[in-house]
Amino acid sequence: MVILFWLLALPFVLIFASGASLSLAYNRFLNNDWNSASFLFKSTQRLAAASGLGVGGKIGFVKDGSHILEKAGQIGERGIGVSKYMVELLNHVTGEEDYDLNSLSENLSLELNVLYQDVSFLETEIGHLPLTDRKLIPGLSKLSEARKYLSSASEITKYLPSLLGQDQTRSYMVLFQNNMELRPTGGFIGSFALVTFNKGKLIDMEVLDVYSADGQLKGHVEPPVPIKNYLGEANWFLRDSNWDPDFPTSAQRAEWFLEKEMDRGVDGVIAVDLELARSILKKTGPLTLADFNQQIDEKNLYERVQYEVESEFFPGSRKKANFLTALSQALMTKVLGNGDANYLGLGKLVLDNLEERHIQIFLHETEVLRAVSKLGWDGAVKTPLCGDNCQPLLVGLAEANLGVNKSNYFIQRSMSLVTTVNEKSVENKMEVVFKNNASTALGVQGTYKNYIRLITNSDSEIKGAEIVEPSQRKVVVPETKTVAGRKESGLLLEVKPGQQKRVVFTWSVPVKVDFSKKGEMPFLWRKQAGTTGDLVNLQIKTPPFVLTKGDTSAYNTVLSRDINSLVYW
Repeated sequence: MVILFWLLALPFVLIFASGASLSLAYNRFLNNDWNSASFLFKSTQRLAAASGLGVGGKIGFVKDGSHILEKAGQIGERGIGVSKYMVELLNHVTGEEDYDLNSLSENLSLELNVLYQDVSFLETEIGHLPLTDRKLIPGLSKLSEARKYLSSASEITKYLPSLLGQDQTRSYMVLFQNNMELRPTGGFIGSFALVTFNKGKLIDMEVLDVYSADGQLKGHVEPPVPIKNYLGEANWFLRDSNWDPDFPTSAQRAEWFLEKEMDRGVDGVIAVDLELARSILKKTGPLTLADFNQQIDEKNLYERVQYEVESEFFPGSRKKANFLTALSQALMTKVLGNGDANYLGLGKLVLDNLEERHIQIFLHETEVLRAVSKLGWDGAVKTPLCGDNCQPLLVGLAEANLGVNKSNYFIQRSMSLVTTVNEKSVENKMEVVFKNNASTALGVQGTYKNYIRLITNSDSEIKGAEIVEPSQRKVVVPETKTVAGRKESGLLLEVKPGQQKRVVFTWSVPVKVDFSKKGEMPFLWRKQAGTTGDLVNLQIKTPPFVLTKGDTSAYNTVLSRDINSLVYW
């Protein structure tokens, strides 16, 4: 009886041991302990294979589970191989030794494609399992996310030789956007870098002060009306070029200014804000800038950057550029110069910043830009994709601090949106609350002078806007225009230190679908680049003729990424 019991029980013991081994391997993999992870992934496969033997191995759960765990172990091993390729590439790009970029990128692309296929097959197999069995398999909930990234990564790596200047030098413009002075694509462009690659190597990174470039602009460039009327600028410069919330549009405008001001052409534009540096410091710990006698960490980054770039600054000064150069180089050394660096952890950090729109990418390489756009990393303003009998809904905000200060450091923002779906129209009401926590002693330097635009469908009818204070309500007629397939409705709002104000927008979108036929209504709430941690409340009210039976879907969340929802009938 004992022998019979073990013959039946042993496969279950082995299958759970295989699952535990997989979970441990996954954690070791994420912590950069690839030797241990490889051993554990192999153990996962051996234990899973052994669990399928004998009488107990024929039981459905054990049989299916052993096969899936064995495949997962194989995928883990291949993932380690891909990670090693990526680290090798990164070390070559920032190193001095020559290497075969064509061969490395081809191998990496092939491995990523095979990994993508393996993950896709595994996800399909898991989808056929009962829900109770799926919950018992550790670490597999990330498969859909991994598959999305692997597909685009495989496509992008094919073009690495072109992107990294294998046959001809490539240069890219990196915009340093200070999101403490919020602008439509993330922040005020106080500085920028020109980064150059040749034969697969990073050969130069020159940080420049934007005022030095703007001082070289010849002639007059008419600015957007709000910049002229509310910022008081009669001319348009590179520093204000990111007025369009659609990053590809603003990136091309920045390129245009660079060519006019400095006679320099580039092969693409990348925008980053201070949140990227802060998240790196949170991961790596503090760094020291010896030349400035400063220790920078995640908590004092904003204050230190603000002090160094503004104190004793004058047009033509190199102080700001020197500080940002030192900070950029120190961050690169901190990330790349440590042999024990957690590359996967840092890779996840970069992915998060891309998803949260703290990094945006525009490239001239068409196929790569298509892959980047598919992931949503290009910062484009897009209306949700729709098929037959489909009604897309778009909403978002684009704020611009026109107070010539860094008051966004003190601003606390929360939003609520009620969307009511009717048979003939979709009625919307958005309320945005701004609380300025700056000291009243700061006066105008703490005042948030905000030109705020509501972004909606191009066929929206803007019904009204109000600015609400504790003692009064002011009806405002927003400045409305249609831009590139969307409608923008803007107004000026000033929130002084210690004040709290509320902006209310109401609008309607005509329904162009037939509710008597099967259809859907995809909804996108677009997160503005440069913003962090805004609390939002979303209510979507649906009528009885949709599948939600006249219910209300409510969400209380943080707007760290775009919010997507779907009403269908």
